[in-house]
Amino acid sequence: MHDSPALEFVHITIPFGIQGSTLMSVAQSLTDVAERGGRATGAVLSHNRELTFDAADVRYVDYTTVCPREWFTPGELAQDVLSGKLGRLRPHYGHLMDPAIEAVSEMKSRVALVYAGHYAEASLPQWQRVRGETAVVLYVHSPLSRTYGRRELNRLLAGADMIAFAGDHLRRATEQRLGRSDGRLVSAPNGVDPFFLEAPVRDRSPGVFEVLYAGRIWPNKGVHLMLEAVERAAALTSRPLRARVIGSADYVAGSPLTRYEESLRARAAGMSVDVEFVTFVDRATLRDYLEGAAVACLPSLWAEARPLAALEAMATGLPIITSDSPGMKEAVGAAGVVVPGGDPDVTARAIARMADDEDAWLESSAASRTHALGCRWESVVEVLSSVRAV
Repeated sequence: MHDSPALEFVHITIPFGIQGSTLMSVAQSLTDVAERGGRATGAVLSHNRELTFDAADVRYVDYTTVCPREWFTPGELAQDVLSGKLGRLRPHYGHLMDPAIEAVSEMKSRVALVYAGHYAEASLPQWQRVRGETAVVLYVHSPLSRTYGRRELNRLLAGADMIAFAGDHLRRATEQRLGRSDGRLVSAPNGVDPFFLEAPVRDRSPGVFEVLYAGRIWPNKGVHLMLEAVERAAALTSRPLRARVIGSADYVAGSPLTRYEESLRARAAGMSVDVEFVTFVDRATLRDYLEGAAVACLPSLWAEARPLAALEAMATGLPIITSDSPGMKEAVGAAGVVVPGGDPDVTARAIARMADDEDAWLESSAASRTHALGCRWESVVEVLSSVRAV
């Protein structure tokens, strides 16, 4: 008879990850919930990234033993794709998780949460070394790579005891790609950290109507559309507007600006509305900014999972205007204002209406808060804990 595992979960985050990344935040939130329930957790982290994690058992591994450059070349990726098509283990990304697998084999954990990213799913055949003793869960927060054909994707996912999706639309899209339904594919929609729900209930909108964006500064996040909408909204309302953009391209404060970030600043310099750019901030500072804003505008242009930025804004009672991206629609539900394709004209009208109609603003604020209260990390832990090793 085997001894009972000492850990409920061990988090295997993306190799060469960054401390402030969304997935590190997710892992920490799940750890906090599990440990409040008396279940210990652990994590496997890159040894050279100055990562910290508040968990019972943290192992640092050297991924450079299999990926010395910390990235693979386009030629190596092409080799991977060809091998996958031929039914073989991808020679590069297929082995990237080997150091983590070795660490998990030495840790007594009931569940290994393998965070999808950097083609982590290509390593699932290697995870057979720990299955049986430890249940393997592929934890998906973005669309799986299109380099996987149907046959390879079916073969790879067979190596997991559960495939958990942070957004239900991701699960549905994967089932469509597989050509079948599968009971191992489950939805585990992101929750919101209670820290943001501790913000005071709003009883009126701020004097200066501030439109806020918070998140990564990438073109597919639509920040340029937000700036365009704010400029157009200024012509539709007599109420003073301003905008604040919070974030960076890589979760690191003080990083050199990308071309896209520079283009946003150049655009803002010619606007009639004041725009402030704030680099990546800690969550306490972020909550302060959210509390001081009037509306969040998140016009994402890609299939996100269930964005934490939207849930955290709503938790503070901030009305939210977003695009009809599947993940955004799923995140805000009926509580948000959803704009087709992030259209700046429609977004501008929505901003102006919120600025001019206090009753509509208060109703939207209350709806945001109520919606966020139902987004619980405890529910995610329950789903992930339900897995059983084969």
